[in-house]
Amino acid sequence: MSYNIQRTTFKVADFISWYKTEGLVLNPNFQRRSVWNEKSKSYLIDTILRGLPIPVIILRDVKTNLDSFIPIKEVVDGQQRLRTVISYVLGEFDKDHKTFKLSKTHNEAYGGKSYSELPSEAKQEILDYEFFVHVLPSTVSNREILEIFSRMNSTGVKLNDQELRNASFYGEFKSLAFKIGNKYYDYWIKWGVFTDSKISRMDEIEFVNDLLMLSIDGTLRRTPESINGYYKKYDDEGSIPELEIKKQRIENIFVFLDDVYGKKIKDSSFKKTPLLYSLFSVIYQEQFGYKTSKNVKININKNSLKSNLDSLSEKIKKAQAEWKKDKKVISIPEKVYDAFTRGTNSKENREVVFNYLNKHLY
Repeated sequence: MSYNIQRTTFKVADFISWYKTEGLVLNPNFQRRSVWNEKSKSYLIDTILRGLPIPVIILRDVKTNLDSFIPIKEVVDGQQRLRTVISYVLGEFDKDHKTFKLSKTHNEAYGGKSYSELPSEAKQEILDYEFFVHVLPSTVSNREILEIFSRMNSTGVKLNDQELRNASFYGEFKSLAFKIGNKYYDYWIKWGVFTDSKISRMDEIEFVNDLLMLSIDGTLRRTPESINGYYKKYDDEGSIPELEIKKQRIENIFVFLDDVYGKKIKDSSFKKTPLLYSLFSVIYQEQFGYKTSKNVKININKNSLKSNLDSLSEKIKKAQAEWKKDKKVISIPEKVYDAFTRGTNSKENREVVFNYLNKHLY
């Protein structure tokens, strides 16, 4: 059976108008109640203000009310998105009529402002934002809608740890990780560290998580639980101490490494994330340490570092060849080889690799 689905766009203003005239049903029997917190709501409004795409909204036409003559649409998928934008614009919602404001974590220009406090141009951007919408005819039954839901959620792809975090957190740590990860997309590709398919599964964000944890607390054991702990601890606005300093330090290391070794990383041993992480940690510790300091500049002899990276990369490659041939290594200490090839997430092994790189880079 095929459905006569109307594929169109509607503005935010359209949905608000329908809601105010009771032409929009947000809580049909098959929809979940709203569960978004203020951070997730702020994230959506910021997405709209930036004009970025949002997943398709699915509606179903309902037969026109015979008394009010109002045509009615009910929300099949997208209730929480619509609740958020309507509540932001109208300043109230549900029983508690609770309002929320944009977070500065998401939008520095309009952070801390409600809709009524925004300048006219920002209000206009929100009202004129267009959702992509699929409208099902009124002849589609609830049973058929549940079948549609079943098919939408049967992708066969299990969410990884980072994708689950992305769906659960909208605060400061997540926002900073995504800003840095997205900013250096060209580096990931040029350096050969992540492919587009890996980036589509947020592998680069997993790596940036490590760098942020490094900047806050130094070298740590990495587990899904420990990362989740940082997302929870640093979820609120202003929760990361000296955020801008830490961010600038990490970004300066990216730029410095690209300048010194960007053309060679792809063919070197340092395109492997355990070694790249250790290289970041060596530079971070050498330049900034973990004491209170506002220093963000990197002062390293580029030629010397480049030469040492070349030498280390060749030693590591030789060790890998030795292991492949004889199951033993002599070019570098076997303990170091084991640390970055087997137990890459433990604190002890990370410190072993850190100490080795630190000794041979400086």
